[in-house]
Amino acid sequence: CVVSDNYVEIMEQFAAYVQKQCEKVRGEWAKVTVPRVRITEEMCISDDPFKSVYGKIVAVRLDMLRPEYRSADQQLMLVDGGFGASASSRGGTCFCVNLYTGKNECWQRYEIQGEVKPEFLPDWAKERAAEIRQQQEEQKRRRKQSVQER
Repeated sequence: CVVSDNYVEIMEQFAAYVQKQCEKVRGEWAKVTVPRVRITEEMCISDDPFKSVYGKIVAVRLDMLRPEYRSADQQLMLVDGGFGASASSRGGTCFCVNLYTGKNECWQRYEIQGEVKPEFLPDWAKERAAEIRQQQEEQKRRRKQSVQER
């Protein structure tokens, strides 16, 4: 917190803070190796709470993300669990894997725009989803095998 009665001094400090944030975002964007496109509502099958999204590739609503993160690398998720993934569920939480980063994330069902239509799904996302599904199957096999060995 900075306190001053000098308006120009405060504005200079604010501008320096904004410049620092711009440089940080520019650095993050430079690391993204896929096209930075947005997944819009028209590119998705509208979310129907009476249908399951388990195992599907969904897009997070743009208005749920900060402006600098409104692109496919932050929007595309593979839903792999949670009560919100089920049809007609009382729960709202969907456990997901971010297709770009591979990190586990948690989103509420109302924050999901819908399942991405296959014709709008980028190739990199299709490949990454296949890899993640294969990894999940391998983990299931290992768990099952270790249980059987006991």
